[in-house]
Amino acid sequence: MKTKRTVHIQSIDVNSVTFSSILSIGDTKKAHPTSRAIAVQQPSAVFNAHKEVTYADYPIFSRKPKWIQQSPSVQKNTFHHQPYIRTKNIFTIAVNGSSIFQLGSLQEVKADSRTKHIRKIRKHQNP
Repeated sequence: MKTKRTVHIQSIDVNSVTFSSILSIGDTKKAHPTSRAIAVQQPSAVFNAHKEVTYADYPIFSRKPKWIQQSPSVQKNTFHHQPYIRTKNIFTIAVNGSSIFQLGSLQEVKADSRTKHIRKIRKHQNP
């Protein structure tokens, strides 16, 4: 049986948690964050609704993830000198894109983040 430990933290400073990310304080059984994004970089800030891109335009968004079916068996012996984990301060700029900031135990995680980056470059005209 796994020995539980308590987390003692004096302060946490997190600037932002975005795009299907999780800030979890305490024990968690399962976490399955998922994020889908299309990032378009172009020379102008004007968007044409008729030329917008969609997830259906790119096969990466419809593919099934290839999860590991069964974890390999690992034998491990751990001795905790203290029944707690103690820290004073935690400073984090960002938790982003289907990621997890976990303070406590986490039994199962399946995170899936898919981003398609598109860079549109303006064609140069000869003078």
